[in-house]
Amino acid sequence: MGFFDFLKAKTPEYVIKKYYGDYLRKPYVSPDRDFDDWEMRVKTFPKMLVQREMMTPYDDGLLPGHVRMLYWIKNINRGKVPEYFEYEHGLDFLAEYKVLEAAGYVCGNHVTEKGEEALDRHEDFIERYYPKPKVKGGAAPVVEEVPPSNDIDGIITYINRITKKQCQALGIPVQTIGLRFLDQQKTVFSNLPNTPSGKKPKYPRILHYERPEKGQIWQFGDIWFQNDGSVGKTRQIYWKSGEGYFIDFGQTRGELVLKKVIRSIPLKDNYHEIIYKE
Repeated sequence: MGFFDFLKAKTPEYVIKKYYGDYLRKPYVSPDRDFDDWEMRVKTFPKMLVQREMMTPYDDGLLPGHVRMLYWIKNINRGKVPEYFEYEHGLDFLAEYKVLEAAGYVCGNHVTEKGEEALDRHEDFIERYYPKPKVKGGAAPVVEEVPPSNDIDGIITYINRITKKQCQALGIPVQTIGLRFLDQQKTVFSNLPNTPSGKKPKYPRILHYERPEKGQIWQFGDIWFQNDGSVGKTRQIYWKSGEGYFIDFGQTRGELVLKKVIRSIPLKDNYHEIIYKE
């Protein structure tokens, strides 16, 4: 960016002209955007720009962002409207809601039959953001293996193995990786004291582990052990190239099962989605 660029007023028109001038349909740019911060991030991560695909309508006239709006209205529809509708899809949610309403896709904050048909037509696009597990919640296979007691490498290998097994069974796109510790200071056991009343804690021992970054992959988490030495619950976190998975195991009727999988992409407006929940 040259010196005189700093003298130009950063406005929606400035952004559209500089970054989207050759788009047939221009994305929406809010005047409330922090243009300096956004432009600095785009310079580092060009894919944060609204992609041309997002501003190209389908044969039925809907934009990809319209389809995601229909999904959000039907399945989420709570709290603040996510900023990804502007930053990723180039849409002013409130203005485009009126467009969808006028076209008969929504009515009274609900998706109409016509809107449902649109969601069915564009199921492949929805799957990009909200993938369906192959198995319904609660159907994860029971963990039948017995974890090693004090062998750190063995414990993590065991957790990785059951995670991979259950995620594959549920159609969740998570790849576990081999474990190599950076140093023992980052992989330690914590022993919790008794409660003030003298009772033993539910999870008296916790293993905190971390694997060094290798090829943009970073793995860390916690494993809670019950008083009998068995694994009571786990929280595993895998990061690769700006995308992360938070994977929770816990006890159900005395068995260790997959509880929840959350996908996170911080660079997409701190985007999170629950892709599996027991």
